[in-house]
Amino acid sequence: MMGDREWLAKQLARELDLISCREKNSRYIYRDKKPIAHYSIVGRGGIKELTTVVVDPEFRGQGLSYEILEQCQGPTCVFTKNLALI
Repeated sequence: MMGDREWLAKQLARELDLISCREKNSRYIYRDKKPIAHYSIVGRGGIKELTTVVVDPEFRGQGLSYEILEQCQGPTCVFTKNLALI
């Protein structure tokens, strides 16, 4: 079975504008004990920054972004290069 870091490395290789993140900030969402999404939350002067969000292509469009945002709890900022998300 593929471990969390191996899964993340595979997903990051698919996304050209993403970089890896520190393990201590990493969080995963699992289905059937397998990682299907990853995100990082970094504290930045009283607010949280949501970084390096990756969802396995097989699980996109299923509302995982809402699940991720619920985990942020409090003021959160997100930066993106994807104009469709602005």
